[in-house]
Amino acid sequence: MDIFEAVSNEIRRKIIKLLQTPRSFSELCERLNLESSALAFHLKKLDGLITKDDKGNYVLTELGKKALSIVNMIESQNVILPEEKRVLTPVLIEYADKVIIDKGMLTKIKEENKKLIIRNVNEVIFKDDIDENLLNGVLELIENVITIKSPPNLKDIISRKSK
Repeated sequence: MDIFEAVSNEIRRKIIKLLQTPRSFSELCERLNLESSALAFHLKKLDGLITKDDKGNYVLTELGKKALSIVNMIESQNVILPEEKRVLTPVLIEYADKVIIDKGMLTKIKEENKKLIIRNVNEVIFKDDIDENLLNGVLELIENVITIKSPPNLKDIISRKSK
């Protein structure tokens, strides 16, 4: 398995990132908005990086966890990936007293193919209009935030992305 070949494809990078937690085939199809045949193709390309657990969910292997580290490093270092020819620069919000995150902000970040990192902020407020899939796809990390206010449906995503 060539890890670099696997992570050179945007869909496979998304799969690797989604598999930080076990996921079923149908959940992956839904979250990635892929037909089952397309997902099956990409899962086959990730052979050696992913496996199924005893419940039939896809999970990362030890090598897959290393691939995830590579993906995170690439994205955080603004590396240009061959397939995309585009620099992935995160949107960084830090050292603020209060930040309000709404659907419009997240949509703009997503349209620019970027991720959101929030650090060293006193208070972050997530508005009610935010879709769970949008937040999950855009929010990369929340770190050193004193107070987070969010609708109940977003709490799990925010918790997973928080350090």
